[in-house]
Amino acid sequence: MAKSEKINAYACSGTARTRPLAVALHKFFSDQEVRNGGAFMNRDEIKGKAEKAKGYIKEEAGEALNDPELEAEGRAERAAGKLREGFGKAKRKVGEAVDDLADKIEDESDK
Repeated sequence: MAKSEKINAYACSGTARTRPLAVALHKFFSDQEVRNGGAFMNRDEIKGKAEKAKGYIKEEAGEALNDPELEAEGRAERAAGKLREGFGKAKRKVGEAVDDLADKIEDESDK
């Protein structure tokens, strides 16, 4: 069995959820929202943060290796991550506003 097949088989197995790292990765890539300091982060916010971190690492590695292409790629990834995170925040705030509006309408109809 090839290495990638082993990884995919492990990730899809039911026992993967009993391992702490597998549980963390499952939660990271699932569609569920993650609680962060009182607010829920959606998938776009999480992926944006991860993309920003990956870009930062590439940028620093490019600087350390004196590789301007890698450095530029890292800057581009950080910018894309920041954009995706911002989109996720906006999406979450619109959802919260819609929920608040629905609650107000429901409260008014109860009177």
